[in-house]
Amino acid sequence: MFARFLSLALLLALTSCATETPYGSLMEQSTGGYVDRKISENEYEVQVRGNHKTSHDRLIEYFHKRATELCGSDEYESDIKKEYNTVVNDAVFTGYYFIPASRHDYPHVTGNVTCE
Repeated sequence: MFARFLSLALLLALTSCATETPYGSLMEQSTGGYVDRKISENEYEVQVRGNHKTSHDRLIEYFHKRATELCGSDEYESDIKKEYNTVVNDAVFTGYYFIPASRHDYPHVTGNVTCE
């Protein structure tokens, strides 16, 4: 029974890395999500982060979904920037050379939302 549970847990852990970031708060999931802060009465700063399997287009969809939630309707203005965070893991420094063993470009979008 324990071996079955362990196998299932391992399978879920491996497949979670192979799928794009689902919609949700960054505070609720480790693979990415949205984070926002209120700038003024009708203005918010929103950032949506994804894993290496998530496209900028998908993150822009999440951005607009969060903007609609914050404003209570789809009547808002936004300005969005597409960016990447590059993460290098397990790097090796040999003399004068730096050799990255793995490199991932994690997409994110950032922008301001002004509710009308």
